[in-house]
Amino acid sequence: MLCLTMLVCSSSNLLKSQDHAFRLHYELPLAGRDIRVDDLQNLYVLSSPFELKKYGQNGKLLFFFSNTAFGPISQFDPGNPMNILVYHRDFQIIEVLDRSLSVIGTVDLTLRGYQDVPLIARAQDDLTWIYDNEAARIKKIDARGREINTSVNLAAEFGIENPAFLLARNNYLILSDSVQGIFVFDNYAQFYRKIAIRGVHKVQFINGRVIYYREGKIHAIDLKTLMREEMALPDTDDLQDAIWQPPFLYLRKSKSIVVFKKQEKGR
Repeated sequence: MLCLTMLVCSSSNLLKSQDHAFRLHYELPLAGRDIRVDDLQNLYVLSSPFELKKYGQNGKLLFFFSNTAFGPISQFDPGNPMNILVYHRDFQIIEVLDRSLSVIGTVDLTLRGYQDVPLIARAQDDLTWIYDNEAARIKKIDARGREINTSVNLAAEFGIENPAFLLARNNYLILSDSVQGIFVFDNYAQFYRKIAIRGVHKVQFINGRVIYYREGKIHAIDLKTLMREEMALPDTDDLQDAIWQPPFLYLRKSKSIVVFKKQEKGR
């Protein structure tokens, strides 16, 4: 049974599950390096430095992508399951994949004038957000590399030096810095709010809440009220990472990926 601790009472309990239990949905005997989930509940697994796999809701392998030409995959973003971004930082190459993980476009950031881009994210208008390390700014660029929107100098303004993850969802842009915390911007890269929590890498954004995994729990912070919830997980043995995409809970372990489904009361 799921254990829940409420840090601050909230009117909309994203993690509240006293009347629910998680049951095993499927398990993949796969040592994934990273996992992401799209809005259609498809699971994406970086199964090797050069290979990305896509699984359906029931754990069936649907498609896979592999390319060694541009070095290892450093990031991928399935925010739009029809236009998935795969980033090879060593070559600063972004590959755009369709729903079947076939390449439909390639963007060379070096040719567009960028020399050090550690992070990328799919913008909601299907443009691309990048973190330009030289300028210490988040920038939205088009296919030609032209800047559409840009933030202030984040190193000078906030002391950001360790950008770890970039996510664009629901007209918000979220940057996590492993030392300074989580920074939230609007869709024009204008600063909105800082959440002073250190050590956070990957984040999600669901129903107005920033979601992240840390120390065996899923944490949720309401972006407007800053009310917090946390949810203990049904299985933390050898746990490396966790994603909560209701009604599914995805756990990445060193040698497997375990998926649980939340069961309604009485079922």
